[in-house]
Amino acid sequence: NGFGRLIHFSSTAGKEGVPGMTGYSASKAGITGLVKALAKEYATTGVTINAIAPGKIDTPLISGKPPTDE
Repeated sequence: NGFGRLIHFSSTAGKEGVPGMTGYSASKAGITGLVKALAKEYATTGVTINAIAPGKIDTPLISGKPPTDE
């Protein structure tokens, strides 16, 4: 059809690295690299390839606080 859209989910952990989450950080860095390479490969075909990389959200798990029954 001459066009297409691919959207992948990554994380800022892939760029920044997170202590204690080596595997997660490495896998997200891999997704980022994959998306960049694919976007360049398919740039002339009308297919766009992007990644969404949200940062952390302050939850009890992230902040180290025990969860509450709210």
